[in-house]
Amino acid sequence: ALAFLTKGLIGIAFPGMIIGSWIVLQGQWRLLTKIHLISGIFLLLMLVLPWYILVQRANPEFLHFFFVTQQITRFLSTTTFNNQTTYWFYLPIVLIGFFPWTIFLIQACWQARKPHPKELFLLLWIAIIFIFFSIPHSKIMTYILPIFPALALLTAHYLSKQPSVIMAIVSFVGASFLLAIFLLLLAHYDWADISPPTMAPYSTTISLILIMSSFFSISLISKEKLLSFFATCAICIASCLLVLTFGIANLNHTSTKSIAAYLKTVVKPKEEVVTYFKYYQDLPLYLGQRVTIVADWQSPEIPYRDNWVRELWYGMAFQKTDEWLINEPTFWKRWNSGKRLFVVLNSNYFNQFKAKAPHYFVLEKDNDIILLTNKINTLR
Repeated sequence: ALAFLTKGLIGIAFPGMIIGSWIVLQGQWRLLTKIHLISGIFLLLMLVLPWYILVQRANPEFLHFFFVTQQITRFLSTTTFNNQTTYWFYLPIVLIGFFPWTIFLIQACWQARKPHPKELFLLLWIAIIFIFFSIPHSKIMTYILPIFPALALLTAHYLSKQPSVIMAIVSFVGASFLLAIFLLLLAHYDWADISPPTMAPYSTTISLILIMSSFFSISLISKEKLLSFFATCAICIASCLLVLTFGIANLNHTSTKSIAAYLKTVVKPKEEVVTYFKYYQDLPLYLGQRVTIVADWQSPEIPYRDNWVRELWYGMAFQKTDEWLINEPTFWKRWNSGKRLFVVLNSNYFNQFKAKAPHYFVLEKDNDIILLTNKINTLR
């Protein structure tokens, strides 16, 4: 029920497919007699129906949009949704995301090639979800998260059987050195599209942690102590993630946090903040107020583009949005009306903006985000 509330039909589909496949392959039909089907369905409905009913009453198109458009159509579609990518998109995500335990994963899967019932259940869990999300053309990295618990259980099951410590250490050292070299190259060459220069100290630190962990792991080869090696891997990945956490802000070029912090010092009550052909979803949160959004809301292309414009456009039929979802002519009337406006826009739209603006003042710039106003004499 909680999964159904969170992700809709998929919250029922995955358990059904995984458990159902396991029952069929194992011939465990007797388990069906032990399932509390009637009481289980009743409990599920008691938990999920109140929320779905209330949302449907407030938004009459919700059930069709949520179940049909966002789940069935999105899965089957090949053209109308964003993040179109290749079928092997999730493979590197799993291999990198499961590091450093990835070094055991191939061995664990090989050991489970003739699985016992528990191993078969975990393999079905991994395979069904991986294949299911690899089929649609629309893919997002976080979709694959549900397989990681099964990967962890399968790997832990393998480790519990005391595999060769030497093989594991060699694999870890090799993978760590390759990753360390990549991060060092990333830190000291101008690959701004992948990692900005401000990320270099963090990339270098992570590389050093990987190298130090590798040398310490090599010292454990003669002792063949799996527990010590396991602790080394855990400390290594925890340290790398901690460093990454401190540096992650350098990878986020779309945050409006600093722009919003400045705005809060100059915006007076009832003054309008506008985003120009770009919606920054964190801006209303940081500002604590709704922002006006300029876009071509009458464009015939909106239904065929999976972006923020379509997300907001869907709701225009059910709410009064004339004042804050505006077209460009309305915006320029407000800009020239004498009322002070603050405009947040991406640098890609700056030339388009200044070609039409009779006057403007640049207040702030952060990465690709520019803050403008039409009046500056009464700012402070």
